[in-house]
This record gives sequence, structure tokens and C-alpha cells, in this order.
Amino acid sequence: AAVAIEKGSINVSTGSKYYAKNMPSNSEYKVDGIELGSVNTYQRKYEWEEKSVEIVYVEGEGRDSATWNSYYNEGQKVSALEEIKGIGNSRAKTLVNKNVFNTKPRSWGEFINRLNDAQQRYDMPNLVNDVKQYTDFNKDLLDYAKKRMEKVTWVAKSEWRSQYSKVAQYKQIDLRVELSIAALNRESEALKFVIGCDSSAVAVYTSANYYDFSYSVNRDDYDFKGARKKVTPSNFINAAKTLVNGKFAMNINSFGIDQEVINDLKDNKGTMTISGNVIEGEKSWKSKGTSTPFTVSIDSFSAQTVQTQVSVSDTENYKADFKIQLNGSTYFNNNNTSSKTLK
Repeated sequence: AAVAIEKGSINVSTGSKYYAKNMPSNSEYKVDGIELGSVNTYQRKYEWEEKSVEIVYVEGEGRDSATWNSYYNEGQKVSALEEIKGIGNSRAKTLVNKNVFNTKPRSWGEFINRLNDAQQRYDMPNLVNDVKQYTDFNKDLLDYAKKRMEKVTWVAKSEWRSQYSKVAQYKQIDLRVELSIAALNRESEALKFVIGCDSSAVAVYTSANYYDFSYSVNRDDYDFKGARKKVTPSNFINAAKTLVNGKFAMNINSFGIDQEVINDLKDNKGTMTISGNVIEGEKSWKSKGTSTPFTVSIDSFSAQTVQTQVSVSDTENYKADFKIQLNGSTYFNNNNTSSKTLK
């Protein structure tokens, strides 16, 4: 089902879509009659026959290791690690104190990677080599050795099926949406919540993808939390090239972006980095001329002249390309934008 991001009570049915702008940071909705879908029930009965049997060898995942059981379930962490040949008491204490095995490694390779990382971080020379000297023993001990298994493929000889009538299910739920920060005024987001027939929340889809959503369900209460994703901004500077004392400069006419984004940068004491190249003497695509890089940083977001240290000799035939990078924005990441050219 889909739900509008607006206050008040609404009716929601399967497949409906509602859109809204200017999402507030906290909203609560009463969904009076949500259709949880039409259910087709089937009964199937198969007669099977064996098709083939293949012998395969699968590496263990540590599930049946008494050593790991002692470590994670019985609180015997140091003594459990001492059972692994090549570690020893002193190293075992360090590995426990540094919480190297906060989760159980699911393979021998992951186990060795953890040891290698600990060896480098905590000054334990030769740890990995010492353990690898007893690879076969330690693999058996930790349940990482390969196991012989039979892979059986079956095929159905016949099938019997009966179909029953559709059953529509309805349920009243409370749906709450909490955003880490409200959307920008110019942003439009539509949310679609998919609720399964067993009353469990299945997924939430966004049209503009500004948020990552997680959810929790308690009976008929559905709580969705959206964490703002920082996206790459557009190159929103409107500028013209100029020369100041023979050096390239940019006359910034305006910052073509929402004022709330500029205010956010000011509140966070953010900065903007402008970088690019001054290109002189370009005559054709075969004759590229010379290119001189520049980088300047600004913390004032009003119309201004930005001075660089790049001297321009060919004042009749030069241009510049530039891109921007924001630092300290709540809404945008610090990736470089696309490039603009000033001719």
C-alpha cells in the first residue's frame, strides 16, 4: 500500500499511490482501512523421484565447534582461544581484550583475516604463521574443515492442485514516519509502504531516494525512521570570468540554490572549495593550449569576486572550467560536482 505524507486520516488500498511535497520531520498517520491484499490459497501434492546424487565438499562455517561454543556461550574466552594451536596464553588475552572476535568468523579465510589484522594492529609478530603451522588441526577444532555431502536433485512425476476462492483481508494500523531532518522545500518525495498479508511490514520505497528507511513493528503499530542520505550537489554557481591585476578571477553573481541550503552551510560554519583550470591559447580540438590549475576556498556565500593566483597572458583567448565541493552541509556530501566552463 502507499500512503500520503500529510496529516490526518486517510484510506489506503492496495496499489494506490499518494504524493506530497515538503515533508515535515515528524508525521503520524491513522490508516483506517488498509487492504492487506487478496489471498489465493492452493493445495499441492507431488510424487517425487530421485534424479541424481552428487558428492560435494563444503567448507564448515564454525557452527559445530565446541571451542567457539565455549567462547561465545560459556564465557570461557581466553581458555577457548588457548585451544587453538599457535596462539598461546598472552596472545589469547590480547585478542579477548581487543574484542577481535566480537562476532564468529564464518570461514577459515575470515578467521585468518581477523588474526592478520590483529597481528598488525596489536604488535603480535608471526601470529598468523604460527597458527597456520597447525592448519589441519585448527580447521577441525573450529569446524572449518571441508565436509562430504550428498547433493540430491529430485524431479516431480505428477502434481495435483486445487484452487480456492480469493479472500480480501483488511486491518486498521497506526503508521508513523520520523525523518532525521525535514526535506528541502524544493524536494518532492513519495513513499510507498508495502504491508504483507501477515501484517508484517515488507518494504518502503521512495521516489526520490533522499532517505534510507528502517522500520519496527509492534502489533498494529508501524514505526518507520528515515535517515537523510547526503547526495552530490549540482554546480549551482552563476559566475563570469574577469581579470584582476592580470590574474584570473570569478565574478559570482549568485548562488543558484535554496537559501535554506546556504543558511545551513553558514550555521555549520561550512566552506566551499572552487577548483578548476585556466586554459589559454586553445585554437581547435587538436590544439588544446596551456592549462593552469587553481583552487580557492570561500566561507562567505554572497555575490563576490573570487581571486586566484593564475596569471593570464593571452587576455583575448582564454577560458576557465571549474567545479565546486561543499564541506559541512547537512544535505549534500563533499563529492566534486560536474564542471562548468566560463568563456
